[in-house]
Amino acid sequence: MLHPFAEQALVVIMDFEHFSGPAHAPPKPYLPPPCADPAKRLRHARRGTAALEFAIVAPIMLLVMIGIMVFGLYLTLCHEVQELASSGARASVAGLTQSERNTLAQSFINNFVSLSGLLVPADLAITTATTGTPATSYQVSVTYNLKDTPIPALGKLVNFTSTSIQRTAIVQFGGY
Repeated sequence: MLHPFAEQALVVIMDFEHFSGPAHAPPKPYLPPPCADPAKRLRHARRGTAALEFAIVAPIMLLVMIGIMVFGLYLTLCHEVQELASSGARASVAGLTQSERNTLAQSFINNFVSLSGLLVPADLAITTATTGTPATSYQVSVTYNLKDTPIPALGKLVNFTSTSIQRTAIVQFGGY
């Protein structure tokens, strides 16, 4: 003989084993209330709202993403050009004469650009000069034309109109 609570638990377990349907009925899809007036029916309709929201938000999000890409590429190119000018100026320190410094700076920059995957050598302009009277420092300026990058074309979409990047680096002559 079983305890009364045990009998009830056994009945519940047995009923559960014979259960063959889902625990809850599936939810019914939303249907607008039936009405004869088409304006009311349209006001209650929910079909196509996701497509409409996407059509409104997608162009804005696309412009934001294009702006992020253009600005990111521009910052990367600015960093590359500044690094070229700085490294070219540091390489020129080994030269003893003006022509030797020019040769060292320009050959270093040209070698670096030929190994770079971002910069096109034909779009690069290098200028070198001695500054001060008497000459106390050496200046290397690098200008990069953006015509072969996607920045001018994509920049028009986000009002970014820069056409070139120019960076300058100066190193002092002499010792410490």
